[in-house]
Amino acid sequence: YFQRCSVLFSEYLLELAAMACMTHFSRFKDFKRREAVHLLLILNGGLIMVDHMHFQYNGMLMGILVLTFDACFRKRYLTVALIFSCLVLSKHLFMTLAPVYALFLWRFYCMEGSHSYDIRVLGRFGVLVLVALVTIGVCFGPVLLDGLDNDLASKLPDIVKERFLQILSRLFPFGRGLVHSYWAPNVWAVYYFLDRFAYAALKRLALSGGFAADAATKLLPVDSVSTVSGLVGGVAPAVFKDISAPVCMVLVLAFMTPALFRIMTAPLSNKASDSESRTSLLIKCVVHASLTAFLFGYHVHEKAILVPLVVQTFLLGGDKDSKGDGDRVAFNLYFELAVAGVAGGF
Repeated sequence: YFQRCSVLFSEYLLELAAMACMTHFSRFKDFKRREAVHLLLILNGGLIMVDHMHFQYNGMLMGILVLTFDACFRKRYLTVALIFSCLVLSKHLFMTLAPVYALFLWRFYCMEGSHSYDIRVLGRFGVLVLVALVTIGVCFGPVLLDGLDNDLASKLPDIVKERFLQILSRLFPFGRGLVHSYWAPNVWAVYYFLDRFAYAALKRLALSGGFAADAATKLLPVDSVSTVSGLVGGVAPAVFKDISAPVCMVLVLAFMTPALFRIMTAPLSNKASDSESRTSLLIKCVVHASLTAFLFGYHVHEKAILVPLVVQTFLLGGDKDSKGDGDRVAFNLYFELAVAGVAGGF
C-alpha cells in the first residue's frame, strides 16, 4: 500500500509540472487542447505499466525533467542546470541527455550577449560547473566521508578513492553485458537476433556433412550459446563480435550529432518571444537524444523508452510558426512513437 500510494502521489509532480509548462506555449492556449494533451500525458500506457506495477517512480522523475522545460521558458538557466543535475543524480538513466543540456546551456546561457570567449562567458561557465559540483558533493559527499575520523586521516585518499570506484561500478555495471535481461527492442536486439540466426544456420550446415561442414564447424563456438531469460548477467554473441561500452558511446554521440548541431547553430536573441522557440528546440533535442540512447546505448532497459514517449507529448500541436499541416504531422509522429514504444517496449 505504501508503494502504490507513494507512486500515485509522486506522479502529481509530473501533472503539476506539465500544467505549468503548457501554459507557456501558444499552441496550448486553447483549454480543450491543453486538457486533451494533459490527459494523454497522465494516462501514458508506459508509465502505467511500469510505475503502477513495478514502483520505480518514473512519473516523478519525468516531472523533474519537465521542470527543466518550465525553467527554460522562464530563461532561468541556472535553475535548469540545478534541476537537471538533481535529475541525473536521482537516476543516471538521464545522463544520456547531458550533451544536449550542456550545449544548450553553453549556447543560450554562457554565450548569450557575447560573440567571443571573454571573461563573462568563462565566468558563466564556471558558475555552471560549480552548480554541478555542489550537487554532486551534496549527493555523494556523505557516502564518501562516512565513518572517517582523525585516526584514518592518513588513509583518507585511498578510502575515498575505493568508495568512489565502488560508486562508479554500481552506477555503470558494464559487467551485465550489452543487453538487459529483458531485451529492449533496439538495434542490439536485432544484432542478437541475427547472431542467433547465424548460429542456427552454421549448426545446421555443420551437421549436413557437405563440403562446407568443416568450415562451419570451425566458426561455431566451443561452448553452447546461451540466451538471456530474465536473469541478470552478461551474454556474449555466439558468432558475431561482442560490442563494448565505448563503441556504444561513440555510436550514441554520432547519431546524436544532428540535435547537437541544431543547438549550436540556433540563433541568439534576447527577444521575449524566443523563449517558446528555445524551449521547443530543447524538447525536440531531448526526444532525439533519448531515442538515440535507447537505440544504440549499452545495457538499455526497456523503460528507457518512457523518456521520449512522455516528452514527445509536449510537441503536439506543432510549433507556433509552423505552417500548413504542422498539427497533423506532430500528431502522427506522436502516435507512431506511442504505439511502437508501448507495444514494442513493454
